[in-house]
Amino acid sequence: MYKMHATALAVLLCAAALQGSAGKALGDDAIHMRELSALTFFAGRQTLGRRASPVPQLSCVGGGACGSGLEPDVVQCTQTGFDGVSAQWKCSAELDEEVALGPVTVTCEGYRYSGDKYVLAGSCGLEYNLVYRNSARSSWSRRSNRNGESSGIWNIVILAGAFFILFKIVQVRFRANKR
Repeated sequence: MYKMHATALAVLLCAAALQGSAGKALGDDAIHMRELSALTFFAGRQTLGRRASPVPQLSCVGGGACGSGLEPDVVQCTQTGFDGVSAQWKCSAELDEEVALGPVTVTCEGYRYSGDKYVLAGSCGLEYNLVYRNSARSSWSRRSNRNGESSGIWNIVILAGAFFILFKIVQVRFRANKR
C-alpha cells in the first residue's frame, strides 16, 4: 500500500510540475498571435527584443527593386486568418507606381521560446519582396530615384552624345578653314 501511495504521490507531483511550467504566468508584454489584428512597420526603426536581438522592422529581401530607392517608409499589415499555427497577412503601402509588394513574411519573437504562439509585443518585423510592375524593363533602365533624376547610364549616354556633336562641329569648321 505504501508503494501505491508513493507512486500516486510521484505522479501527482509530476503532473503539478508540468502544469506549473505550462501555466507559467505571462508578462503584460505577451500577446497571442491570433489577437494581432493589424501591424504597422516603419523604415529605420527596430523591433523590440527580449530573448533575441532587435532587427529592422522593415527588410527588403528580394524581388529586384530592393535598393532602388523606391522602398516604402511605412507598411501596414492586417491579419486575414489564423490556422492555429501561423497567421496569414495582407500588407499594403504607398508605393511608386512602378513597383509593388511581392511576397511578405511577418516574423515575431516567441515570448517563451521560438515558435511560441504568444509573442513579445513590439517584436514583429516584416520581410518583403519589392518587384517592378513592368518586368520587361532592363534593370539598369529602371534605376531612378524619387526625385525623377536619371540614372548614371543615361547621364553617360547624354554626355557622349554632346561630345559627338561638339566633335562634328569642330571637324566641319576645321575642314572649312583648310579650304
